[in-house]
Amino acid sequence: IVCCGNSRPQNQAIATNVCDEVEELHDRIPESKQGTAESGWILLDYGDVIVHVMTPKSRAFYDLEGFWKNGKRIDIEHLLLPNGDGQGQESTPSGSADGGVDFQQMGEDDPFWS
Repeated sequence: IVCCGNSRPQNQAIATNVCDEVEELHDRIPESKQGTAESGWILLDYGDVIVHVMTPKSRAFYDLEGFWKNGKRIDIEHLLLPNGDGQGQESTPSGSADGGVDFQQMGEDDPFWS
């Protein structure tokens, strides 16, 4: 599962909420937790499910969806709540002409924070 937060506190809140809800509903804790909100990427490893909480920039930079593009897709739409805009869609940073991410165009020196 790959999801985005737009700030350090939001990423930490997402990761904490995932841990709390999975423990409460499924009596499971992560086998491993890696990264921090400050790094732009938090990974929660439950063995059979891995949760990535990333900033939009780190998500664009590492492009996990592109890396796993040939992987088996599993529909989890019925498990998701809509975003605050009611559209259930998120925005992603635009890329450069060569398909990479142009962080300067995004107005940031830090490639992992917006």
